[in-house]
Amino acid sequence: MMVDISKECYLLMDLREARSMLDRYATASASVDERIRAADTKDELASIERELVPYVAILSRFKRTPVYHNLLSSRFGPVKRSVALLKGRLGGTKGACRSGPVTASRRPELSGVTIDDLLDDGRGDEGAIDEGQGEEKTPQTARVDLDLLLRYYKQKGVVGEEKNLVLATFAALNRQHFGIEGPSGSGKTFIVEPLIALIEDEVYRMELAARTAETYNTDEINAKRIIYVPELQKAVKGSGFLVTEMLKNLTEGKDFVRRVKSPRDDTVTAYRIGAGKGVIYTLAFENDFKKDVELSRRVFQLYTDISKEHNQRVIDYISDSQCRGLGGEEGLTPAEEAALYAHAQEVLAFGPEGFINPFARYLGALVPPENKAKSFISYYYDLMGSSAKFFHQDRTMSGGSVLVDLQDAYTVHTLYGKQFLMSILKVPMLGEGIMERLNGTADALSPDDIYAYLRTDRTGITKTLVKETMEELADVGYLERVGPRRESQYRKGESLQAFDSKVDWQACWDAAKEVILERAPDLYEPWAGHQTEGGALLLVHPLKGTVTAVKP
Repeated sequence: MMVDISKECYLLMDLREARSMLDRYATASASVDERIRAADTKDELASIERELVPYVAILSRFKRTPVYHNLLSSRFGPVKRSVALLKGRLGGTKGACRSGPVTASRRPELSGVTIDDLLDDGRGDEGAIDEGQGEEKTPQTARVDLDLLLRYYKQKGVVGEEKNLVLATFAALNRQHFGIEGPSGSGKTFIVEPLIALIEDEVYRMELAARTAETYNTDEINAKRIIYVPELQKAVKGSGFLVTEMLKNLTEGKDFVRRVKSPRDDTVTAYRIGAGKGVIYTLAFENDFKKDVELSRRVFQLYTDISKEHNQRVIDYISDSQCRGLGGEEGLTPAEEAALYAHAQEVLAFGPEGFINPFARYLGALVPPENKAKSFISYYYDLMGSSAKFFHQDRTMSGGSVLVDLQDAYTVHTLYGKQFLMSILKVPMLGEGIMERLNGTADALSPDDIYAYLRTDRTGITKTLVKETMEELADVGYLERVGPRRESQYRKGESLQAFDSKVDWQACWDAAKEVILERAPDLYEPWAGHQTEGGALLLVHPLKGTVTAVKP
């Protein structure tokens, strides 16, 4: 086969220029995104669109040359993020910005071309973009809500776990730090992988590697906004303390810097990974690996559903899927999937800051004043801010920040309130079930007794896990050991502190109303007005759909 060497050389030259342009844009992307969010007129947005066209043209041009496209793929994230944010501000209107020349382009053939032209019509040096590769296409008008989000996960094969799916999505798009934990085979990866697929261009996978390998890969890591560590123990064990220290710094909001001295000329090179990235990990309980104590305080955990009821749902789903193709499936339409993908990029572009929570004063008064509350209460509030960002198009904005609605506080408390309390009070995953059993008797019971009880409605647990959990509960005073440590039986110790997980949402609203009227009275009408329907605030249960009314 004859190869056109001259054409390949020109392609390589174009590749070098494209890589340089994308690297420059990555440096400037944060300020461009901020300009998009702050723009007040369509003329301002049109000007930004014209600046973006040359970079989108790179994506269009290399679409037909997969080898080169793959070499550049890790650099496309910032451009895609800005385009998604711009489209969100324009409301997905095609051709909304068609005035003026393309001033930022060195290529005259792009003069007057819009992003829609490149992504929808497929123009570029290499011809049309392949049909079916719709990831860059402008989303249609499909409304993104929790129903659409959960249908997406179901389409990807995730059954149940709705609580974890919503919380994990909120947290990831707000670049929070969290882990999915549970017994082996309980579905941790099934929860995370479809989430990662929504934001793949912004995710760096940190897996098993040589001891110092990840610290040399700073350019690729810095180009991403999320670090995903599947099976945390593998990444940490393979690299010793370096990955642990890296994750500790990043989850504390600090840069990680490793300095290496050359043995040849004594020069020192600093490898820096910038702060501001979210960290997501999975971890199985059976591993003898235990998270670093400091790292444990800087992340929050979501536990997989290990109930037999959940397992039955999975079995039923797999059985029903054998009839797939006969009709009746409720998958997402292409427009819905495109809208969800673009929405995820837009929300991720908000960054980890940028919300105001007027409900915090009331809710904070309900939290037990334990030591762990000082860090975990931030996760609780951040999830409410994450919910507000996810629905930002229906929320009130103030100075670039989104105001949390009562629905956001209600949704997060309903899904995470109990887990939040258990984390503060140092109650591990099986702890509540163990104490429930011991609360019903004055007798001391062995780990084997408790294991037999828990196995009636839970799967995937082991006697070792039960024993370790009972030891943890005894160490913090919730159980009392009877007999030698190795052969201990346990009886009920201290009671859990009372915590009213059934928040008085009327009182919560009244307290937040007082905060808004006291500090920003001009915001009250727009903030309260869009939450009110028929003279009432209607709180919708995020999973059941039941409604609770509150007086505004």
